[in-house]
Amino acid sequence: MPNKKHLRIFKFWLPVFICASGIFYFSSLPGTRIPNLFLHEDIVFHFFAYLTLALFFSRALKNTSLGISGIKIV
Repeated sequence: MPNKKHLRIFKFWLPVFICASGIFYFSSLPGTRIPNLFLHEDIVFHFFAYLTLALFFSRALKNTSLGISGIKIV
């Protein structure tokens, strides 16, 4: 039976892996299959996708004591 520490790690790191998997999936799609919605949408989508990943990653590092929580990632 998992203890509270394992559940805590799972709770904070699962969004990181889901977000990274989503970025990987959408990055693997050919550009011709994705309709354009507005000008420079790829830049905007990349910005928000990686911002979300960075926020989840920062949150996971801050809330789980894996020995590297004090490191600031820029």
